[in-house]
Amino acid sequence: MPAKFKKYLIERQLFGMKRHVADLLEKVTKADLHRLIDELPDDEVEGASVLIRRVIFHEINAAQAWVWTPEWEEQLRGSLSDLARGRTLRYASGEDLLASL
Repeated sequence: MPAKFKKYLIERQLFGMKRHVADLLEKVTKADLHRLIDELPDDEVEGASVLIRRVIFHEINAAQAWVWTPEWEEQLRGSLSDLARGRTLRYASGEDLLASL
């Protein structure tokens, strides 16, 4: 397994996010990518293929691929729903925001 992919897996496990995917893909060769795909667990193949197809067909920018994971899309839909319903707060300053936490 390439060291870059091991690093990605560790980061993903530690932070629970896929934000490092685009950076990883920019630094590996096609041969590296083929090896990574061969090592995917069977239950991850479909999700990976959807993402790769979306990049190939220019539906999403490869540098922003991590944003288009199902988890991020769900969070974005939730945020947009909150905005549409007026469930937002405004603070006069950053200090006020921090004080509210």
